[in-house]
Amino acid sequence: MNPNPTKTMKPNPETTVAEVTILWSETTLDVAQLGRSSGEQTSFSIGEDPSCDSWIGLDHLTGRSRMTLVTLDGDQPVAHVPANAGISLIRPTVTMSDPCQLQRLGLATQNGSGDLRIPLEEGWVAEIEVGELTYRVRRTTPDVLERAATPVDWNS
Repeated sequence: MNPNPTKTMKPNPETTVAEVTILWSETTLDVAQLGRSSGEQTSFSIGEDPSCDSWIGLDHLTGRSRMTLVTLDGDQPVAHVPANAGISLIRPTVTMSDPCQLQRLGLATQNGSGDLRIPLEEGWVAEIEVGELTYRVRRTTPDVLERAATPVDWNS
């Protein structure tokens, strides 16, 4: 589990554009919202470095102590998939898990380290499997965040 959990804050539906959910099997460990306004988190990183948002061992990142998993390119979230990680790109009509196919279709590009870069369109979800954890990255919409930000009355 993450020794430095992500700051829990009420998402701003007008500026939040991405959400990262950390899963261990079917159990949600943490959720982070990324936004484009001042003071909001604009990227999400994993690794052993103390500045990371989620702790994961070096052996899962091919020796790197830190890797940025999600960035924002304006309003578009971009998933960065480590070369040795599993990927499922879930689109409204199809799910794809073959990195080569994602590149052939122009949905992903590969950098010199073999990591994939996948810009997420509306309705797309990237599930990145690193070790025993899955990082579910999705583009958010104001209506989804409004519902998520609604407080729950546990006394009723």
